[in-house]
Amino acid sequence: MINWTTSDVGIHPARPKESLEENPDPIGRVNWMEHLPNSSATNKAWREFIGGFIAERHLGYTDTDETAYWMNGFPKGYALYRHHKTMPEGKPDRDDVYLFGSDVGRFRSPGEFLLHALWLMEGGCRHQCKCKNCTVPPERRRRSGAA
Repeated sequence: MINWTTSDVGIHPARPKESLEENPDPIGRVNWMEHLPNSSATNKAWREFIGGFIAERHLGYTDTDETAYWMNGFPKGYALYRHHKTMPEGKPDRDDVYLFGSDVGRFRSPGEFLLHALWLMEGGCRHQCKCKNCTVPPERRRRSGAA
């Protein structure tokens, strides 16, 4: 189990704008976020994926193929959510997972979070993170969904 060394979340962590309760409209469409606790299979899978990367890249462990390394939760202020959304007729419904917390935007996959996680484990010095969310110019973040 690997513990986080720091977090970049301030007093007010970023959270989903969508409802946190299942809210079907009169014809059954939904658009809500389900919090995924540490005990959920998806949460565990994200933390194992990130833990293997941190064990290898930050801690220098060479046995990551044989040994599972896990992150002990997410950094302070971060939370994992599953977005449930009914799409217009003819399109499949959406069921996407996002990691919220940082003011640089949500992370859409554990892979997208890896460089940000590494940056946090290395001390989180401002303006030195190489992740997609931190390197996208602020004016492009809203259009790309990075913020």
